[in-house]
Amino acid sequence: VEMEENLAFTIPVFTSRQVLVQRKKSTTGIVRNQLDLAKQTIHIPKDSPYKQRIQNLAKEIGDTIYIEEINDIQLDSLFNKIAKGEINFTVCEQIVANVEKQQYPSLDTETAISFKQNYGWAVRQESTVLKDSLDGWLNVFLQRKEYNRMYRKYTKLK
Repeated sequence: VEMEENLAFTIPVFTSRQVLVQRKKSTTGIVRNQLDLAKQTIHIPKDSPYKQRIQNLAKEIGDTIYIEEINDIQLDSLFNKIAKGEINFTVCEQIVANVEKQQYPSLDTETAISFKQNYGWAVRQESTVLKDSLDGWLNVFLQRKEYNRMYRKYTKLK
């Protein structure tokens, strides 16, 4: 909260939501309802922003969701561990999941665990001129073909 008080955000650059990453063929069955995460363990990188969302989700479903934080690991390594059956779940942004699924087609990322959220750039609260300049530039750039081409290229979305 303290960090948010010191930051101002530009207009949204894209929208995404957090999704559960799991194997399509799992011995425990595929999770489609967040209630089914009760008593399950979700592995995430240490100090991940996903921890707070998982904790809030546990409160929302009225049950425990175990969180295993792993030091010095990237999301692509967690995808690999799920694909190999070493762990069952992780969480990431849908936009990231869409890219990683290209390499791991045996994984499922269709279960949302958050609402859609806007993503923009953060600037210091007192940097109003910079924020206004960025917003002006983004208003134009986000309508251009170059943005759409870059978005598709880096998200591998059609």
